[in-house]
Amino acid sequence: MIRGNRVRGTNRLKRHRVKMSKETEKSLLVVRFLLFAGVIVCGSLFYVYQHTQLVHTGYQIRKNEKTLQKLTKENSRLEMKISKIKSPVYLERLIVTYQLNLKKPKEKQVVRMPLSGSKQQWAHLK
Repeated sequence: MIRGNRVRGTNRLKRHRVKMSKETEKSLLVVRFLLFAGVIVCGSLFYVYQHTQLVHTGYQIRKNEKTLQKLTKENSRLEMKISKIKSPVYLERLIVTYQLNLKKPKEKQVVRMPLSGSKQQWAHLK
């Protein structure tokens, strides 16, 4: 029985194909071709877009790496300058150069900053 059903189904398909005109078959073929071509074009455009974005991202990474390198050099230069300015030898040279006549401060002139910001520690200054 299964064989018989298959044969009958096949006959139905053959009859259906016979009913299609040549123009309908051509238009169906054109539609299939256009769909296939559209898929190929869309895939190609997506690939080109993706590749363009990849190249652009690579340029941005290189630009950022150069900026990072430049800023790192500037940071180390500024740290060296800060350490030089904070050094006692440099400060003594400035005092001598500008003849500031600085004296050691008295105990009352020195204000010690507390480590934590509690109000009780600041009460004696009022």
